[in-house]
Amino acid sequence: GYDLHTWEWKRSGTAKGSAEKFVEVAVELLKGITEGGTTDDKEETRNTTATEIKKIEMAGYEWLVLDEQDGKALIISSKVLEKRAFHSAGGTVVWENCELRDYLNGEFYEKTFSTAEKAKILETTIENKSNSQYGIAGGSDTTDKVFVLSLNEAEKYMGDGVELLRGIDNETSEVTWWHLRSPGEA
Repeated sequence: GYDLHTWEWKRSGTAKGSAEKFVEVAVELLKGITEGGTTDDKEETRNTTATEIKKIEMAGYEWLVLDEQDGKALIISSKVLEKRAFHSAGGTVVWENCELRDYLNGEFYEKTFSTAEKAKILETTIENKSNSQYGIAGGSDTTDKVFVLSLNEAEKYMGDGVELLRGIDNETSEVTWWHLRSPGEA
């Protein structure tokens, strides 16, 4: 289904190679059990990078530090804070003129962060690349204080594959989807 871009594959939450990875991990877990090891031993090895991620508290939420350079940090909330549409009206829309951007840099920013926290949040020039795979324009670059990651940033900081689009809902603790600002296929 991956190569054919079927509806079922797109909604399955899996990436190309997921089946092979699933089998590989399952075999390793079974080997650990049959060789006298425990699944806990294997889990500890796989999760070492997750425990090394620096976390900070801000506005009553936990944030993960994705990158630090020159005394500045790129952070992302550890959970999906709200479920909101990227843009509720139909038609073509890109990050520079979507409702989510307006909300994040307006109401969300104003109501969520204290005056002291706002002083720490820098304006950042955001590059909004086109999607060359589907020929969809990314729009103009923007300057924002709060933004969602691009596909390239998500892959760089969170790993490859569709798994990077999954987050945990802050209110229900259920798996949900992160928005990205990069244009998709439509």
